[in-house]
Amino acid sequence: MALSVIRTAQGTASQSQSNLRLKERVCVLAGRIRMLAEREMGDELGGWRRLGAAQGKGGSLANAADQEKQAWQERERTLHEQRRQEFIFEYNDKYKADALAMREELLQKLPPGTRNDAIKPYYYQAGFQDAQDQVASELEQLASLIPDN
Repeated sequence: MALSVIRTAQGTASQSQSNLRLKERVCVLAGRIRMLAEREMGDELGGWRRLGAAQGKGGSLANAADQEKQAWQERERTLHEQRRQEFIFEYNDKYKADALAMREELLQKLPPGTRNDAIKPYYYQAGFQDAQDQVASELEQLASLIPDN
């Protein structure tokens, strides 16, 4: 009987450490996903500012003299889309599998009746800053629901 009490206490201590480690891992991953989202937002804002500055320099883009400006704006739009695709690739390559695995691990530790196994579409479509932020926020929220011990 004393042995089973010791094993139970050891199991509870081990689970507590496991839960705390998982929460730490979630914080690190959520922070990295947010940094990616912030970097993406910074690049996006910079591109839109450059486009806005170019549009504001000469009035209407309909003038023949503005053809060069239009070509530059098109190049800027193309570069913006390329950068966005790079962020999507980086999320998929570095964070998506870990986010899904951590989400599943967190769900397994939740008390019955509090689980929602439906995976949100933003885990798969995190090519936009707000979707990446939603992934990070949900992971943090799930981590807050699991007991420390």
